[in-house]
Amino acid sequence: MTDKELRRLKRDELLEILFYLQKEVDNLKQQNQELQQRIENLTLNKQSLSDEDLNRISQIIKDALNPVKTDENISDSPESAEQERSS
Repeated sequence: MTDKELRRLKRDELLEILFYLQKEVDNLKQQNQELQQRIENLTLNKQSLSDEDLNRISQIIKDALNPVKTDENISDSPESAEQERSS
């Protein structure tokens, strides 16, 4: 959604967006807390991490560091660019 589109939204629509974004933030915080607890348990129990665990942790970190894909980002993907060229 562009800045121009956001400016045209009504107060109720903006509040609804904020509500859903806050729910998403709460879910992500909970997930983060659970993952931190899991890592702490693994560390405290001195369990060695398998390659699969390390790969999962690595993927979670990569996903967390990448920005959330928006409609704008999706349209900039290589597949959509290829489709636009062929049109």
